[in-house]
Amino acid sequence: MSLKKKLAMAIVTTTLGATIVAAGSFALFTSTASNTGNTFASGSLAINFDKQDKGVATNFYFNPTNIKPTYSETQPVVITDNGTLPLNYTLSADLGGVLAGPLEVAVYPSAADATAETNPIDLTKSRNLAANGTETVYVKVQWPNGGATDNAFEGKTGTLSLVANATQQ
Repeated sequence: MSLKKKLAMAIVTTTLGATIVAAGSFALFTSTASNTGNTFASGSLAINFDKQDKGVATNFYFNPTNIKPTYSETQPVVITDNGTLPLNYTLSADLGGVLAGPLEVAVYPSAADATAETNPIDLTKSRNLAANGTETVYVKVQWPNGGATDNAFEGKTGTLSLVANATQQ
């Protein structure tokens, strides 16, 4: 091989080697960001009365004996949202048994309203309660005096069921 060819070959080889080295030394900057492990927790609804349904006489709002026409009693009922979400609730007050006939039940926003029998709460409408909020309503049960004298209710019993049903707001 001639000197010119050797020299040309050496230049080509050197240039090729330099190109490969130069290309390999070019670095591209990179970066990565991540945000993993995000969590979600659902809220809760937990409506309660201040007296829980345990079947014990001291946990009842009403437990009178020997009632008669003209009987009237009002009890405060505290309704609490022990959950983490605000709620809407409806309250029902249902009388049962034989004495459901003559007895009347109404719910009022205050003791004064219960005494005066003004501003009864419309039990068909939903009420609002904030998370961890409470509301006191006054339940009045009475046996109005009036009507024909009748011993049909003598010695009989009746029941009252209070139920609060809640949905999230």
